[in-house]
Amino acid sequence: MRIHIAASDIAHKNGWDRHFSGWVVSPAYAWWSKRCGEIESTWPVIVDNGAWSDHTQERFPEWEEILARTLLTANLIPESRIKFMCLPDRVADTFETENMLDQTFLNGHFVIGEGTPFERTPSFPFAVVIQDGFDETKVDRYLRMARGINGVDPWIFIGGSTFEFKKAAITICKAFWPQYQIHVGKIHRLPELVHCLNAGVDSVDTSTFSRPPTKTYQRTLTDRLEQWEAYVNGDQTILTDWMDV
Repeated sequence: MRIHIAASDIAHKNGWDRHFSGWVVSPAYAWWSKRCGEIESTWPVIVDNGAWSDHTQERFPEWEEILARTLLTANLIPESRIKFMCLPDRVADTFETENMLDQTFLNGHFVIGEGTPFERTPSFPFAVVIQDGFDETKVDRYLRMARGINGVDPWIFIGGSTFEFKKAAITICKAFWPQYQIHVGKIHRLPELVHCLNAGVDSVDTSTFSRPPTKTYQRTLTDRLEQWEAYVNGDQTILTDWMDV
């Protein structure tokens, strides 16, 4: 399972980057795209759409703005390095996410946002983001439409408001769409990493492990990551449940 970290120098400076294998870059950190290549030039890059920042800042942009800014961010990264780009969504709001995707695929055709550099069809995969209360039939249609953009299989990106939702969504997605790769966003704790690994998730992303939220957390992060490494390498003892995350 590949772990993508949010743009940060901290992981590299502290030697933590050996535990990770990918970047995630959002429009708010688009300027960091070049830095990603300088630090770890072989890591694949997920281009996020910034929906989480909108959620925490109580912003409600239209789908056109989300799509345009995400495409502009993707344009700063070599297409060969992009693992996938997230299509528009709204955190914990399936109704609005579906409205955004319906507009994105207006009349069954992919709509490129005005003012973006992509007059061509991008060659990288896209990701359909699912939120709390998603409808399997509609997600299936969006996945087929996403594949129709450029003939490349899309990813399923599991968002949602809680880890309980993510766990349930992993099970459903594995049952309904075994042919697609699954990414889980916003993983913060070691037990969550373990669950995703054991559930057969293809990749996850985290900002907690690359931008420690507190100085106390930063001081203990080396121990946390060494526990994770030991678990992956076969030491299946009980991990310390870090409750101060």
